[in-house]
Amino acid sequence: MFVVAAVVIGACAEPFAHALIVTGMQLGIDQFLLVQWLAPLVGSLPLACLANGGGAALHLDDRQAEEFLLAATQTLLGIGALLALWFPRWSTWTLPGLFAAQFALPGQTARYLLCGIYAALAALGRKRRHILPTLTAPFRRDAGTVADEQQTLTTTR
Repeated sequence: MFVVAAVVIGACAEPFAHALIVTGMQLGIDQFLLVQWLAPLVGSLPLACLANGGGAALHLDDRQAEEFLLAATQTLLGIGALLALWFPRWSTWTLPGLFAAQFALPGQTARYLLCGIYAALAALGRKRRHILPTLTAPFRRDAGTVADEQQTLTTTR
């Protein structure tokens, strides 16, 4: 069974990656983002969902949506901290405290409150105006770069 799985993956991986890159270039999405981050998700989540009897969409229950929002706001704060290249002493204690609070206060209201605190801290950060451009940078491309990359892929194939 392991050998069959390896053969199927080997036969599908290269055409899938190439099609993903071409589609991404047509949409103006950075090649690194697609191959490094999106390809594993695209390749595994729908299969896992369908294997468990789910439909074409991944439906989240209330708790999963809360956890997704909590992870997203923690990530937003983390990006803000990385952009600042500065980690003040107060955040050394605040971040682990907030992380621990989500276990001490497991209710829905507490999770939404923590999301608000994470988002507020990110909004008050030193480099807050750079967060949105950083998050959207992989999706912004000029038309000349996309055309050049498509030509390169077409000629190397």
